[in-house]
Amino acid sequence: MEKKKKLILPVKSKWFQMEKEGIKPEDYREIKPYWQVKFCKNYFKGAEFCIQGECTICKLFNPIEYDEVELTEGYPNREDQERRLIKRFKRVWISWGRPEWGAPEKRCFIIQWKGGQL
Repeated sequence: MEKKKKLILPVKSKWFQMEKEGIKPEDYREIKPYWQVKFCKNYFKGAEFCIQGECTICKLFNPIEYDEVELTEGYPNREDQERRLIKRFKRVWISWGRPEWGAPEKRCFIIQWKGGQL
């Protein structure tokens, strides 16, 4: 059996509760090298990037696909299942997020999952 590809996203308590209640179906990450490695098939170490998402890599954005998204409330112990949610990955793209849901006031990675917990 093939191992599922999982993306782990630590989030603040406020957002975790909204995600747990099904209010917030997405999360946001700034366009920075750490996240480009996680989300961009085109990214290569040492590549130029810009936080507005206007670099060549982001214009040719070719997202990495995941099977699951594990949302964690902060950084819980491995056995703490109350602070973990596992959702089905839907997609990741670059755009403007919703500031009321914690998005930065610039283009960012938007990670979206399908409703319901696995």
